[in-house]
Amino acid sequence: MPLNALSIANDCLAHIGSQIGDDLPAGALNYLVNSLNQSLEEMRVKVPSMFRQTISVNFTGKSQGTINVANGDTSCTPNALVPPSNGCTIVISGDATYNEIRVDPNGELGSYQLLVPYGGFTGTQEATVWGDSVTLDAGFVDHVIGAVLLHDRRPLVVLNSRPDWLSAQTAWHVGDYGPTIVNSAPAIRRQPNVPEAIWLDTYLDASTMPEYKVRVAPLPSGNWAVDVDVAIIPDEVTADDLQPGADFYFPVPGGRVYTIFRSLALYHWSGSPFFANQAARAVINQSYQDAVQQLEHFRPMSQAQPRVTVRGYV
Repeated sequence: MPLNALSIANDCLAHIGSQIGDDLPAGALNYLVNSLNQSLEEMRVKVPSMFRQTISVNFTGKSQGTINVANGDTSCTPNALVPPSNGCTIVISGDATYNEIRVDPNGELGSYQLLVPYGGFTGTQEATVWGDSVTLDAGFVDHVIGAVLLHDRRPLVVLNSRPDWLSAQTAWHVGDYGPTIVNSAPAIRRQPNVPEAIWLDTYLDASTMPEYKVRVAPLPSGNWAVDVDVAIIPDEVTADDLQPGADFYFPVPGGRVYTIFRSLALYHWSGSPFFANQAARAVINQSYQDAVQQLEHFRPMSQAQPRVTVRGYV
């Protein structure tokens, strides 16, 4: 059964002898909205994979052009160069650093920022950028979940950062990062410039909200289409979603989840000053405890081994 907001709302309002469309007491609708959103957040925190979706992103190969830079500064202005995404890797002539570049959130149109200050000579310099980073919407994506598979079969290594990649405890084809890293671990012999590892970076936008970057390594030599499994931050229900005829559905599976969500919503609604069905309070409290236990042991099929799948060249 789909989790329709009106259906859940009417189950709550039945305990004060009302339904959506009735003349509700002042403040009752807002309290009901808060109760539904509180229930939704409780489910999301306890079982993030319940709010799992697959989104498609694209990593792109390198491109070259020129950029205006100044020694010791992070501000820059690309000329015949288009960084494919915020946070993508860039190497600028005169400085061997594998830097990152992003749009300057506080600058003028066309101005960019480097992650670390440029160490070469001031002026117009040749530069190479790679589309190795894709920004995920921080208002939609809570985090990337699970294992990472190449072509749905071969696992990529999940790392914490680029330094992890550069100091990997295995032999890698590091492509444009430099020579292959070798140690005592068995060598992984794969095609150079094919994704072998992936990690999640963060940076801040103009409003200081964290944004997430999925980054692959080695630096891609071509274009790769990637399906990323993420735990989403679901849209909150609003008062407009609880008007007669509205069709807002909560983005979680149906079936027994309906019963869980209904129990949470009734419990939070029962704490309102409008709740009048005292005879039902004991049953509502017990149903809430049962729902919490179900969430603690909830294992949707999609939770087993979430993934990021690299589909191949596009």
